[in-house]
Amino acid sequence: MRHKFIFKTTLLFLITASVVLSFDSTSNQEQNNQHKIQKRASQKPGFFKTLFSVIYEQWADTKDTVNTVSKMVNENIIDDREAARRKAKTEPPPTNGSTTEAPYMLTRSELNRILRRNLKGLLRLYNIELNDALKTSYRNNKEWRKNVSSEVSKYL
Repeated sequence: MRHKFIFKTTLLFLITASVVLSFDSTSNQEQNNQHKIQKRASQKPGFFKTLFSVIYEQWADTKDTVNTVSKMVNENIIDDREAARRKAKTEPPPTNGSTTEAPYMLTRSELNRILRRNLKGLLRLYNIELNDALKTSYRNNKEWRKNVSSEVSKYL
């Protein structure tokens, strides 16, 4: 009988110890997770830091884009004097036709002419749309006044 009691007590002790150890390891994992979450939360940048970092990134992107576009324009558009010099240097092509013609380069005056023409077209389109909108709003205002007067006259 005594052996049974010792066996049951030992078995109960082992079960209790395993439950306590598993609970302790689970609580340690939860504490580690909580510590990691708190650490991550404390490392979040503040509102102003985030705002200024976004503004700085936007400024840097804009600066890079403007520099890239400026470089491309300067490489592909030549001055009028340079175009005149290139035109004077060109010789008539040889009769065998083995050489290729130099690539066409856009001049600044030609670019200004194209931009001016496009802006005039956009301005004309804007004026047409504005006039249509004003005519429509005049008609809508007239209809609205007519409806208001008919609705108000019902109660007079």
